[in-house]
Amino acid sequence: MMDAAPSFILITPTWSGDLEHFRLLRASIERSGLRDIPHATVVQAEDRHAFSGFEGGSLTMLSTADVLPVALEQRRLKARAYERLFGRHVTRIAGSLSRKIGVPSWPHYTGWHTQQICKLKLAAESECDYAVVIDSDVVVCPDATPAELLPAGSAIACYATWGSPESLISKVRNWVNQASLLVHAKPEHNGRINDYFDTPFIIHVPTLRALFEWLESEHGEPWWSVLLKQPPRRWSEFATYKAFLARRRTEYGQNVVWADTGHIRYIFDTSDAERLSREVALCFKDPSIKFVTIHSQSTGRKLWSVENWSGQLMNLITKQDGLND
Repeated sequence: MMDAAPSFILITPTWSGDLEHFRLLRASIERSGLRDIPHATVVQAEDRHAFSGFEGGSLTMLSTADVLPVALEQRRLKARAYERLFGRHVTRIAGSLSRKIGVPSWPHYTGWHTQQICKLKLAAESECDYAVVIDSDVVVCPDATPAELLPAGSAIACYATWGSPESLISKVRNWVNQASLLVHAKPEHNGRINDYFDTPFIIHVPTLRALFEWLESEHGEPWWSVLLKQPPRRWSEFATYKAFLARRRTEYGQNVVWADTGHIRYIFDTSDAERLSREVALCFKDPSIKFVTIHSQSTGRKLWSVENWSGQLMNLITKQDGLND
C-alpha cells in the first residue's frame, strides 16, 4: 500500500495525422481536474512544427529526435521514407515478409512501433509512481481527477477487460501470444485473457523498470532493441507489460489489482457531428464517466474525418471553462 497519494505523468505519442484529435485532448485536459498533472507529448520529428503553440502549462512537447537513441531515430526516418515511397499496401506486404522470412528490416521501425518505444522510455525515465498513456483520440471529462486514475490504495494497478482466448480478435491474439513467448507468462486470470488495449492505460513505473532490467538480463542488449526485434505488428507494449505483471504476480506474489474500465466510454461512429456532440455532452453530465475515446479516422478508411466534427466538439469542451475552478 502506498502511504501517500501516487504521483502521475500523462504521456501522449502522436503525429500530424492526429493533430486535431490532440487539440481536443489538450483542451479537455486543461478544463479538467487533470490539468496540473505533467503531460509529456512526443511527436515525430518531421511533424514537430505542426504542434508549435501547444507548449506551456503542464505540457512538455518533445520530438522523436529528443527521445529515441540516435541510431533508432535514423532507422525510423528511413522507414518513414519507405512508407511514403511505397504506400500502405506495399508496406503491409513488406511487414508480412519481415514476419515470415526476416527481411526487409525497415518495417520494424515504422511510426507505430517507435511510438511504443517512446511512450515506454518516457514512462521509465519519469520520477512518478505511474505513467498514464493517453492517446490523442481521448477526451477527458470536466470532472475527471487523479483519484479516478486507479483504485484507492492499490500498490500496483492496471486496467483490464476480460475475454476468453477463443474470442480474441486476431491482432489482439497476436499481441498476447507474442508477449507470452517473450515474457513466459500470459495476462490471464481464471482462464480468461486481459484484452484491454485502449487508453488511458496506467503503467506502474517501478514495475516497468523491472521489466526492462529483466529483458536486458535475458537478452544481453537494450530493452528497446529486444522489443523491436519482435515480428512487426505482432508485439505490443501493453501486452508485454501486462504479461510481465502476471509473471511478477505469480512468481513474487505482487499485489496486482486488475481495475475495471467502467469510467471509460467509446464512440466509434463519428459520421454525424450533431449526434457526436450530443453523445459527448451526455458523457460530460454522467458522473460515472471520466474519459471518452473517439476512435480516430485519420487513416482515411471512413468517409468522415475529424475535421467534420472537431469544431462542434471544441465548442462543447470550451463551454466547460471555469467548471472546476
